[in-house]
Amino acid sequence: MLLSEGTPMNSRRQRMEEVQRMADRVCTLILSSDLPAIDIEIEKGKVRERCLELYPDREWLFEMIYESRFDRLWEQFREVDQERSRGRRRT
Repeated sequence: MLLSEGTPMNSRRQRMEEVQRMADRVCTLILSSDLPAIDIEIEKGKVRERCLELYPDREWLFEMIYESRFDRLWEQFREVDQERSRGRRRT
C-alpha cells in the first residue's frame, strides 16, 4: 500500500514509531532518572534532529507535540523533586 506521497505505508509508520520511541525515552529520563538537565537536553536535541531529518518542513509539529510534552513533564516532576531536595538541605 502506498500513500499519496508515494511512500510505502510501513516505512512511514516505522519513521513515526522511531520518533515516538525516542520521545518516550526522553519522557522516561525526565520522570524516572536523576540524569542532569544538560544530558536530558542533549537527548531532546537528538529527537528534534531526527524529526527534522524525517520531516524537514514540520518543525512546528515537533515543538507543538514533543517540546511541550517535555516541558510539561519537567515542570510537573523535576521541579517538584528539586524543590523537595532544596527543602531537605535547609533542615
